[in-house]
Amino acid sequence: MKNTNLLRLAFLLFAGLSIFLSSCQPKEEGDKKYVIGFSQCTSDSWREAVLLEMQIEASNYRNVELVVYNAMDNSSRQVSQIRKLISQNVDVLIISPNEAVPITDVAVEAYRKGIPTIIHDRKIQSDEYTVSIGANNYNIGSAIGEYINGQLPPNSKILEIWGLEGSSPAMERHDGLIDHLRSDKNFQVTQVFGKWHYNSAYDAVNRLATFADIDLVYAHNDVMALAARDVIMKRDSVSGKRIRFIGIDGVYGDGAGLQAVADEKLEASFQYPTGGAISIQVAMQIINGEKVKKNYVLNTAIINRGNAKTILAQSEQLNHYQKRINRQRQEEDNLLSRFKFLRNSTILILALMLLIIPLLGYVMYMNLRVKNKNKELHDKNQLVEAQKEELAVKNSQIENISNQKLQFFTNISHEIRTPLTLILGPVNKLIKNSKLDPSIQEDVALMKRNVDRLYRIVNQILDFRRIDNDKMKLILRQVDLIGMVREVFDYFTGIAEEKQIHYRFSTNIDELNIYIDVNKIEQVLVNIISNAFKYSDSGGDISVRITGEAETVLLEVEDHGRGISKESMEHLFERFYTGNKTFGTVGFGIGLNLSKEYVDLHDGEIRAESQPGEYTLFSVRLYKDIAHYTHEYILEETDRFNLSYHDMEVDTTVVNEMLSKTYDYHVLVVEDDPDVRYSLRKELSANFQVEVAGNGNEALDLLGQGDAFHLILSDVLMPGMNGFQLVNRVKNDLAFSHIPIILLTALSEDSQRIYGIAEGADEYIPKPFNIDFLKIRIINMISERQKMKEAYMKNLRAGTMDNVEVCKLMKVDELFRDKLLSIVDTQYENSDFSIEDLSEHLGLSRVHLYRKMKTLFGVSPTDYLRNYRLNKAMLLLKARQYNISEIAYMTGFTSPAYFTKCFRTLYGVTPTEAMVAN
Repeated sequence: MKNTNLLRLAFLLFAGLSIFLSSCQPKEEGDKKYVIGFSQCTSDSWREAVLLEMQIEASNYRNVELVVYNAMDNSSRQVSQIRKLISQNVDVLIISPNEAVPITDVAVEAYRKGIPTIIHDRKIQSDEYTVSIGANNYNIGSAIGEYINGQLPPNSKILEIWGLEGSSPAMERHDGLIDHLRSDKNFQVTQVFGKWHYNSAYDAVNRLATFADIDLVYAHNDVMALAARDVIMKRDSVSGKRIRFIGIDGVYGDGAGLQAVADEKLEASFQYPTGGAISIQVAMQIINGEKVKKNYVLNTAIINRGNAKTILAQSEQLNHYQKRINRQRQEEDNLLSRFKFLRNSTILILALMLLIIPLLGYVMYMNLRVKNKNKELHDKNQLVEAQKEELAVKNSQIENISNQKLQFFTNISHEIRTPLTLILGPVNKLIKNSKLDPSIQEDVALMKRNVDRLYRIVNQILDFRRIDNDKMKLILRQVDLIGMVREVFDYFTGIAEEKQIHYRFSTNIDELNIYIDVNKIEQVLVNIISNAFKYSDSGGDISVRITGEAETVLLEVEDHGRGISKESMEHLFERFYTGNKTFGTVGFGIGLNLSKEYVDLHDGEIRAESQPGEYTLFSVRLYKDIAHYTHEYILEETDRFNLSYHDMEVDTTVVNEMLSKTYDYHVLVVEDDPDVRYSLRKELSANFQVEVAGNGNEALDLLGQGDAFHLILSDVLMPGMNGFQLVNRVKNDLAFSHIPIILLTALSEDSQRIYGIAEGADEYIPKPFNIDFLKIRIINMISERQKMKEAYMKNLRAGTMDNVEVCKLMKVDELFRDKLLSIVDTQYENSDFSIEDLSEHLGLSRVHLYRKMKTLFGVSPTDYLRNYRLNKAMLLLKARQYNISEIAYMTGFTSPAYFTKCFRTLYGVTPTEAMVAN
């Protein structure tokens, strides 16, 4: 039994090894398959030649599959077929549009989804494609015009047979002809539409009463030229022999243009290159990552009776050669397949022969060893499992403690933001007071610096959570690093003077422009320079140095103070490590750890070395080139800090003028903290009429009393009803939804900010904030709403609501507006048509629709629909063809009484008064 198990195990091992060896064989170059999708618009001899060329060229690549769909002159069908190719995730999509306009959107859709798109032969009404391949139809038309100028006498009559009227080749071939016919010859051009096909062209020409006055027939392709010749020869053979027939395409094939010229059925055919081969070639260049041109223009040539037979013979010879090549390639593929099978089989047999004997011996030997050591391994496994469980418990405890610390600090940070707001306001007012005693001004400046320092500490703690949640991103700007470091260096000159510390700055380069996250690197410098001052006693020495290197720049901060113990150095950059108090290291233990995280995000290096009682040296090494960054970043073009290093005069006249005025704006302040509420009321009352509420419920009560508030200013974290809930209630209540809302909060996370805006808040300002900035934001926001409302009402009363443009709209918004007007115009008479129906028609949620319409038009969807109906009602009243009740029902109102109420609210007069006035 045991021997049987050993043999079974050996067999499984051999089989697995054999499969492994077989899989390790080098793959052929063409093993990976690529799919090229081709959407053909129709089928005729020229299109068949295009497809044949593509198939021949694709056969040159073993790893290419060509998938073809034919729309048969149906644009809707072609759109569906293209979408099917998109869903199949083809590697390259080739489109020959049936018509330019209907195909444009789906072609652009494919391009935007990242599928390389080749527009073949015909054009679309967009430049959002990868490559365009085709001849210049206008030039072909112009060449035919020049040819006719030299062949026909003055006053000759030309019959032009168009292709599909809306297709780009037909229009361009016509324009080229007309533009290049000599006006002095006074040619007469008659047009019929053959839609590219024989039967359509035959019927169109057959509808002509006579052919006696026609001297030349010019068809947009050879098929239609042959159809015209057939019908004319059938009805009037004399005219058929006299009339000269010219076509376009000149392709090879039975009954095609080249054969027709050789048989003297056509006088000439202007060759329109198929471009099938080059389309596949370009597709393969794209697949291989090679650079391609945006447009490939194919050349044309005339085929006449002098060269047609020569070209025909050459084409037949080429076709014969291609068939031979295809047969040889098929034979080669069969041989290659057999070779692969034989090679793999040989390798497998050899591997089995070479390994079976030693492997069997090894398996038997291992079986004896395993039998002897099973007990030992079992005991060790039990010990390891116990250790793993113990380690998992400890890791969980450490993680919980770390999260509790971070949550504790985060909660403290949010709580600190509110008192910081109350401190920052009075301090900023004191700083602006030029009448203060200089010594008091210095104290105020000291207070301001420490408020800013506390604010930075709060932000550091919040950055910890972002780093833990992997939400921290770099915001890179190109700045002068020397200037930035000098500015940070200057922060500490006052402290250096107070402690009588010799404080120096040196650099071996004058200027260095580098991409960094300025705020984070500035915080790193502040942390390590602060650390230097912390370890230095009065009379000490601190130096800040910048050294430029080949690819990097080195920032160093060195002090000759107390130094850091060896024990502390080992844990210096660890989170929450507060150091050895013997050396004066106290704090939360976050500054240096966060500094290291910031430098790591820059793919840089931060190091520290110290000798207690002698010196401490911190060094930060950063790359100069942005190409070295491996972490995710956002690149900003504006260089704010380069500007800040130079004196710049800012004209504050307009700002001061705005802040000195009083406005007839009614502002509702919602804040649960009594001190903040008092401060906001006091500051804002200088410019606005202010009412206050302690939470969201009190705010709703004030709103329900009928007071007209222009703006709501609300905190977020409040008892009863918080700020987010208040925004939701207000924005979903038709009576108050137009009131803009600003949220003031200590919650500074991006997700919280996004949530507030998504709920409908118009602005989100984190605490602490500058009161003057808040006032200016309130003034501008209400002023903008007033302007939007005035523009809307002006157009509404003028009866031009369809053309309301409150602000300059982007293309996407124009499409939205046009679709909105179209839907409302067709549905406004339907009294059952609701905002939910409108949202569904537009493909937007009700919340998204509300926000978009408030942004574009300054009104809610409900107001917009009601006002649109009233606008239509006003037009009907002016026409005086219906009575008021009829007009009410015609415009979608459920009753004449409700219609009269709404009409009087908007226009200030009753419908009867409006009818009399007009």
